[in-house]
Amino acid sequence: MSYFKVYENPNEKYDIIFSLNENKEIPEVYSDLIKEVQLINSVINKVYERNEANKNRYFKRLLRTAQAGAVGEFAKPELAVISLEGLKKEILEREGGNIKNNYMIKLGLNALALSIVFLILAFIFSNTNKNLLAYCFVWIGAMVGTWMSFAIRKMELKFEDLFSLENDKMSPLIRLIFTSITATFVLLLMKNGVINISSGSFSANSPNSNEFAFIIGAFSGLAEKKLATDLYNKSVSVLSIKNSGKDVL
Repeated sequence: MSYFKVYENPNEKYDIIFSLNENKEIPEVYSDLIKEVQLINSVINKVYERNEANKNRYFKRLLRTAQAGAVGEFAKPELAVISLEGLKKEILEREGGNIKNNYMIKLGLNALALSIVFLILAFIFSNTNKNLLAYCFVWIGAMVGTWMSFAIRKMELKFEDLFSLENDKMSPLIRLIFTSITATFVLLLMKNGVINISSGSFSANSPNSNEFAFIIGAFSGLAEKKLATDLYNKSVSVLSIKNSGKDVL
């Protein structure tokens, strides 16, 4: 007996409806099939938003696979899920490189533009206020580190990445600004002795050169995903007020 009717939504183009024939519990494999179909359909609609021919071709293929796996007495949801893995691999291999490279170009151009701004500021401050030079270089370093961070973290894209490259949904510009502010905070903490950097025989309580400030920024960019959380935890520990052995803040 068939559990579902599977068809294209007549009220919304490129949407697939799974309609239960009877209101009863269904095997888990059908739930897996539905989740996969919904994920792939979301990716198809986003990736081929401006390519109607490819969108239609992949949608029809997805619909046929969903129907083969969920409709009819001899439906084979397990085989349909395997077939969908092949479809995901095909789309990923075809579009993954372009999506990643386009994002890296966009991120890089934003980083370059901001770096030029801070290079100009660094030139101005070199003649007026040298105390601010380190902050210019920490921002420039953060630009480089953030760009490198994405390239390293996303060496190989997953299919889900085609829908959203970054889980936090930040735009490239916002990501660069956020990471740079975080790097500035790290620099301020170091200058005031709240944190220090040590590795092997090397130890530094505060940056003593513009090059070192650049390195702090670059490291902050590379560790952008973890650094904000670590700084939050550090801030909580610093601001924690003890009262009778208990934290009150």
